[in-house]
Amino acid sequence: MIEKTVLEEREYQAKVLKFLREKFAEEVNVIVELDCGLGKRVLTYLLVQHEFPELRFLVLLHSTSSLFETSHYLKENYGGVNGMEYLSSRTPTWLRLKAFQEARVVLSTPQVALNILKKQEATTSFFNVVLINEVDKLVLRQAHKTSLTFPWNQLLPIFLRWKTWIVGMSGTLRDTHVAKKGNDYGITPEIKTIMQTIPKSAILSMSDLVKDTDVEKYIQKIAIKPWGIKDEAVSIIMDELDNLIEETKKQILKEVLETDPEVVKGKPWWEVARLISYLPISTNLKEKYNALTMVRKYVTAMTPWNYRRYLLEKIGIKKEVLKNIPNSSSKIKALPEIIGEYKAEKAVILTSYVNTAKTIANYLEKLGYEAFLLTGRVFNKQSVLEDFRRTENRAVIVMSPIGERDIDLPEAELLVMHDIIRTPKTVYQRLKRIRGGNVVIIFYESTSEARKIEEVVKTIRRRYSWSIRSVI
Repeated sequence: MIEKTVLEEREYQAKVLKFLREKFAEEVNVIVELDCGLGKRVLTYLLVQHEFPELRFLVLLHSTSSLFETSHYLKENYGGVNGMEYLSSRTPTWLRLKAFQEARVVLSTPQVALNILKKQEATTSFFNVVLINEVDKLVLRQAHKTSLTFPWNQLLPIFLRWKTWIVGMSGTLRDTHVAKKGNDYGITPEIKTIMQTIPKSAILSMSDLVKDTDVEKYIQKIAIKPWGIKDEAVSIIMDELDNLIEETKKQILKEVLETDPEVVKGKPWWEVARLISYLPISTNLKEKYNALTMVRKYVTAMTPWNYRRYLLEKIGIKKEVLKNIPNSSSKIKALPEIIGEYKAEKAVILTSYVNTAKTIANYLEKLGYEAFLLTGRVFNKQSVLEDFRRTENRAVIVMSPIGERDIDLPEAELLVMHDIIRTPKTVYQRLKRIRGGNVVIIFYESTSEARKIEEVVKTIRRRYSWSIRSVI
């Protein structure tokens, strides 16, 4: 008999569990919105070990690191789970099938689960419950023939044929995406697509929990500070790119108004921009707009050495503007000042590109920091994380987008975002990695990046108000 760990009773968790029991009895699928740091792993444990110990569970986690950490928590921190196995890409095929057939609780990545089910051509359910972690990852940001990402476009039909009970959990269900609407495409709330994809489902949101439970007592709120960098050379380059993008926007609208004006009627530019791929305009114009916006992103997120070659390509940049490419990144040079301002012994730095992450780690290491690098190219990510957590030196861990989800670093007092994207959900997921504390977002002053930061932070504050302590 596995000894059960005594867990702290929380009102909001009790409400979630009551909701799940009721919907299970009604044979209704469930979507639970639970903010980062509020214990999705605890709820998983309570579900599989306490609430429904007689049922067979397939728990799907989107990454190997999340798979490992969840397995560790369930085994070590909460007292263990009867009959649990976890499957990764390294698990032998015969053991995977054995676990599906015999284990009461199976933890797996979606891809591994699909590989097993494809070979078995299963017509009856192996499991009573499918529990999906980060259920919003089912949805494509830009839909085409389907609104679902791979392998969910193949997995979900299997689960629906099984008529198994589906429970999806996520901390971010408030974004939108491009979805197909009849013969056209439009902007749709992700939660709407999720609930259409998982039919007969009910949702319990953070708004419900904030309204009548103790959940705010356990939310580790964050303070956000946009940190402006003055760089005249970068401002000149950004202004030129903005002008080229504005000219291209006018060409796009002109073409659309001549061919199908109803497509853009009444829509703000941000919505039109997200539909660029589907608009009735020439391929050259689409490619030009996408190239210009991508290069602008490179200027804000890469080092000059890396973005130089993109500016030199034929995208219409004037030769005199190219002379302004700086020799080094003023954003990276500002990092020691930022870390010093907050007197942070441990800091997390997030950036969009691997080469930038390497440059940052090398720069800070030369200044005496113990620097850890975590990117998709790092083989043993768990070892890097543990080394960062254990070190007693002044340390930074620099991460590429591999760190957006599944990695929690409450040991850090400061999180610095070297650059951001326009997707509020992704930015929010990144800034919640340290579980409270201070978040600094670096931007180039007097550029369109400053406006982007303002818009994204404003949206985050509106959608996730319970989590933001202040914006300085």
